[in-house]
Amino acid sequence: MNENITWRSVSRSFLDEKTAEKIGWKEVFAAWQPVTAGGVRFKENLRPYLPGNEVDLLHVHELLALDLQRISPEELRRWREWLRQLPDIQPLLASLALDTLELTPKTALWLKQTVQSTLHLLKESQIPPGLDYLTISDMESLLKPFGHPELSHFAVQHLADSFYLEAQHEEREIKKKLTQYQTEWLKTLQKQGWPLYQRPDSTLMLSLPVHRDLLELVKSTPNLRVLRETPFEIILQRVPDDVESELLVAWENAFAKLQQETDRLLAQLTEQVQRQLQSWNRLADALQEMDIRLSKVALARVWQGVVPSVSERWSLREARHPLLAEQLQQQGRSFVAIDLPNVGTLNVITGSNMGGKSVTLCVIALMQCLLQYGLPVPAVSFTAPLLTGVRLLFAAGTQMEHGLSAFGQEVVGWGSVLEEAEHQALLLLFDEPGCTTNPQEGEALVHGLLHKLSGLQDSIVFLASHYASVAAYQGAAHWRVRGLSSVLHQDMQNATLAERLRFLAAAMDYRLERRQPGQGVQEALEVAKWLGLPDSLLQVARRYQETEGRMNI
Repeated sequence: MNENITWRSVSRSFLDEKTAEKIGWKEVFAAWQPVTAGGVRFKENLRPYLPGNEVDLLHVHELLALDLQRISPEELRRWREWLRQLPDIQPLLASLALDTLELTPKTALWLKQTVQSTLHLLKESQIPPGLDYLTISDMESLLKPFGHPELSHFAVQHLADSFYLEAQHEEREIKKKLTQYQTEWLKTLQKQGWPLYQRPDSTLMLSLPVHRDLLELVKSTPNLRVLRETPFEIILQRVPDDVESELLVAWENAFAKLQQETDRLLAQLTEQVQRQLQSWNRLADALQEMDIRLSKVALARVWQGVVPSVSERWSLREARHPLLAEQLQQQGRSFVAIDLPNVGTLNVITGSNMGGKSVTLCVIALMQCLLQYGLPVPAVSFTAPLLTGVRLLFAAGTQMEHGLSAFGQEVVGWGSVLEEAEHQALLLLFDEPGCTTNPQEGEALVHGLLHKLSGLQDSIVFLASHYASVAAYQGAAHWRVRGLSSVLHQDMQNATLAERLRFLAAAMDYRLERRQPGQGVQEALEVAKWLGLPDSLLQVARRYQETEGRMNI
């Protein structure tokens, strides 16, 4: 046994890794899909709203409720497709803010197209969410430095002044003279019977075969150099003569001057954008907000979900686990929605094996996480207070690296969350606690755990168990799975496990009902019969149960 293990070995994050894995948080969170790079970054950096953030979360919920009410399916589809086409300007704006980047024609085009597209949306009768605090005049002001706002493309010529135009004219004139000289030289040779053709890469091609004298003449011409020779052609490169060399030098100087003017204009544009960075960042933030809000609406509609609300009262109506619901639907079955209205601070869930108690705990944890991340919930309604963490504790296997048995892990987990709950408001969920040791001591430990949990002031606790003392515990709100609604009548001797599970699911009433403390449900033997245990084994088990363990097996 590793004596260095302490209660503090469990993560103090809002959602620890084991709970996240158990409830399928990674897969559920992945169903929320922003379509822009900025939206994805927002999602990756999102942290849950914690106690003290109620006002901020209320604003998020109000916006989601408003968006669900006013955005039509067609608008949602069209606006999200529009967002997908936008370039990612946030990193560009960040670099401009640090003065580590100058605009290029490409990045200038990104900015122009973004503000131009946004301007078109703002002129529609229905303005998308997130853009409603932008104004047409602001967008026109951002568009103005790029020149020619009526054009959807961008070129440096749109910024041209007299200096640029002069440099551009000079470069074009020299380029024209150079091209004319090269063309006339080639035409002269072609008129002399040379089958020369200029290729796109400015090299020349001589098609073979040709007369031997012409071939020797071509190869001996001073301003032609052979690059490659095949049986069908010769590829040549022109070596400039003195006149062409002078034109080339003049053109290179003119081109360098034009490039300097281009750089000057782009630098001026960069400075103008930097002076308007506040407005640009407001635009980028608005587009990100639009994406986040629309993606939440899309998620709510896929889940047929609702906007949860923050309240001191914890109450859940007709909640579903989206992953399990989808899996069941593929099997031709339906998920039985979970109702837990007006729960207490300490809640006990009892009922049949295979009755869905573990699923209920996962759904409870999932609903709390979705609420605190500002997302819709797959339910008819859900209200809950903000808590500092969600912890689902369940039996695990032996942990060899720490020298802990399953029982050791369970005890360490209890100690950790109990210490944590002394100082924080948590959602604590215990799935079959005490099942890793013998039943007598396990039940005694759970009774002590309930007593300890009943003293927590701010946390909300759900504990699922089969122990009789748990079902009779007086200091908790009791919920029970209704259980088997019929007994096994069919002869299922040759049935497959899948068939048995299907029949069992049809016979099981997964609904929860509020009960007074009392006798626990005893349906394990009946469930075992559905799952195919031999009758001879079950008969002995029933006699043992009826004699309270006094029979001589």
